Amino acid sequence: MAGNKDGQAATLETLPSQGRPRISRKWRTAFNAAWIAACVVLLAWISLRTIERPPSFDGAMNLQVAWSLSKGDGYVRTYADRTPFPREVQTNAPFIIPAALGYKLFGMGLAQSQLANLAYLYAFALVCFLLIRRRFGVPPAAFTTLLLLLTPGVHEFGINGYGEVPALTWALA
Repeated sequence: MAGNKDGQAATLETLPSQGRPRISRKWRTAFNAAWIAACVVLLAWISLRTIERPPSFDGAMNLQVAWSLSKGDGYVRTYADRTPFPREVQTNAPFIIPAALGYKLFGMGLAQSQLANLAYLYAFALVCFLLIRRRFGVPPAAFTTLLLLLTPGVHEFGINGYGEVPALTWALA
């Protein structure tokens, strides 16, 4: 380390040769808060769009099993053959059980049908944020989370009840 005029070793904070300006803690906190706020605003916007949107046909078939489970009818579809554990339902317990809990607590409706999708989207965003933050810090973690949420298909197909977002969430967790 270079010495200062008193002959003492200078700390990294006082070295002018670092090549980048030192940002105060207050500004760094504000910068981090702005990135996190951007993520929260994007999730709120996605949530508002999602609760008005019906799941896809295949997603609705998955949610039929959740509805049956919440009513106590078992792990079956509500139309056609009512065989237990129908093979057409591919998302299974990691998606079906939280969806059934949503129906049990809040009843049947369009917004309730999207509760499990939204919960998994929030969990996916949080897991991504925490994984990136651990290595690179808050701004890159928030930026990466924003990019993941804005990736074409994540919202379009991930909120249909197919199970992609739950699968990604469990894979990263």
